[in-house]
Order: sequence, then structure tokens, then C-alpha cells
Amino acid sequence: MNTKRTIQVCLLSCCMTVALSAQNAAKKYEIKSAIIQKEMTTMGQKMQSTWYIDDFGQKEALEMTVGSGLMKQQMLTVIDSESVTTVNLKLKTGTRMKLPEESNVNYLQLTPEVKEKYALKELGEEDIAGKSCKKYAMETTQAGQTMQISTWIWKGIVLKSETSANGKVVSSETATKIQEDAAIPSGKLAIPANITVQEL
Repeated sequence: MNTKRTIQVCLLSCCMTVALSAQNAAKKYEIKSAIIQKEMTTMGQKMQSTWYIDDFGQKEALEMTVGSGLMKQQMLTVIDSESVTTVNLKLKTGTRMKLPEESNVNYLQLTPEVKEKYALKELGEEDIAGKSCKKYAMETTQAGQTMQISTWIWKGIVLKSETSANGKVVSSETATKIQEDAAIPSGKLAIPANITVQEL
């Protein structure tokens, strides 16, 4: 798989994982802020990411390094209650799209309607990065592609996920370090001013 395609798949799975907890609610998570380090594998390629959460999830950003050597890219995804903006910090370009309505799942507000819509099932508990998580299995369709997603949830936050399509795991991510109630560094939750963003 070429680097461009790997980046696209990786960003889609990352945004899916984070956006699946996005909902117009006053509180998405049970803690005010956090910095979470994750290890990711997409199509056999391993990557590192850092997830910044503030204001109980109303402000979020994901930093990720994709590729290596001359193909190395620094990506930043900023998520608010309405949109997802992903930028390439090296190329200084990016795109912004509205959060799809079907991605609105808040793990703190799992209504019977939400459970039925996503065929969501609770599969017990498991520790991830020292935190006791509830495991869920669900299905969702994005851009015509049906995906099976397993998530491990702690205080409403996805600490581990596995995304499968056509019976194959296409991406996974696992938290390795969690800083609770962390002070988020200035500028981590905003798109740099020198980035050209295209609206999709």
C-alpha cells in the first residue's frame, strides 16, 4: 500500500474512533482533560499518536506521525462539536468536514435507540493502560463501507479500538500512557494560522 493511501486509511480510522464519541452534549467524558499516548497499527504499519482532550471532550486534537524518512508526515486533527479538520503540518494544507450524523455515539448516554442502531453489545471488562474499561462491539457505515468496531471505554474515552472491514482488521490502536486532568499545552487544540484549509 502506498504512503498516501496508508495516511488516508489511518486518518479515517483515527477520526472514526474519536468521532464515534462525538455528540452535541455538555459532557462527552467524565474527566475534564487528558493527554493520551497511543500506539497504532494500520495495514501492518505502526505509528504513534498523542490525543489531547479538554473541557470534558468539547475540545480535542490528535497528533500523529505517518511514514518515515523523506515520506515522514506530521498530521494534526482537531475535532469540535460540529467538524473534523485534518492538516498536514509539513505541507501546510488541510481539509475540514462536518461530523456525519451517523457518527454520534456518546458512551455516557447509550440509549436503547443507539444500541439498536449500531447493533451495540457490551462484552465485559478489560484493563487497558492500567484503567478498567468496558468493551463494546458495534457496526457502522461510512462512505458506503460497513465496518465492525470493537472499543474499550474508560470514563467515556476510547482507550483501545479495532476496526474491521470485510472480515479483516484494518486498524487498531491502544493507549500506552494516560495523563489525567492534564494541562493542555497552548496551541495544541487549534489549527496553525499558516495552514490553508479546504472545506469539504
